[in-house]
Amino acid sequence: MNEDTTQKLRDFLVNARNLIDDFIAMLTPPITSAKQLEEKLPEDLRPLVTIEETNEAYIVKPRQFLGTENFTKILNVIRQHGGQYVSAGKDSRFEIPRRI
Repeated sequence: MNEDTTQKLRDFLVNARNLIDDFIAMLTPPITSAKQLEEKLPEDLRPLVTIEETNEAYIVKPRQFLGTENFTKILNVIRQHGGQYVSAGKDSRFEIPRRI
């Protein structure tokens, strides 16, 4: 497989993953409070993050370096509810848009 074919396959798989995540989010009941979001996170990871609620989104910020395993566990919960990770240096965070 050449480099161009590999890149096209990767792009296709990323797009497919995004479509699947969006579909799962549509089937999942919306988060209605920061407390409810906290309860969705694994109990052992709750002390590692802060959760804020704005008019536009629920924001989950790491208190410390999460490591790959903890990051992935949190990201999976966030994606199940239509959210994503926002890479922004010291302001990096997970966000779930509020559904109206």
